[in-house]
Amino acid sequence: MSKVKSNTEVYAEIIADIAARAATVEGVRLLGENPDKFRPIKDNDVHAYFNGDGRVNIDIYLNVLYGYNIPDTVCKVQIAIKDAIEKETCYKVQEVNVSVMGIIVDDEDEQPVVVHEFSEEEDSSERTEDKK
Repeated sequence: MSKVKSNTEVYAEIIADIAARAATVEGVRLLGENPDKFRPIKDNDVHAYFNGDGRVNIDIYLNVLYGYNIPDTVCKVQIAIKDAIEKETCYKVQEVNVSVMGIIVDDEDEQPVVVHEFSEEEDSSERTEDKK
């Protein structure tokens, strides 16, 4: 006999799905998208929890592609998830907890993604401008 889910469990699954779709920002891969999971997570990569005051907390586990700034990327994920949930549901988001489980080096690309690479000329010219 199968267990019948409560409304809260169904809402939590729906909100977790919204969060997973919203987390597809550049440089991010959910653990389920990567065949070589760095660390197995029970059930799935996204969990939603309700507080007593009508707010929701999200826990999400993901990998970041090599070359992306981790704090900036995590911030983009948090904003995207919060905006999507508050736009598509009647719930307010209290917390979006992002856990970066690993870094993925993409073997298909010959060059990794580099946010900005400084040359020696650029670096020395910046130092002389700072001294002025």
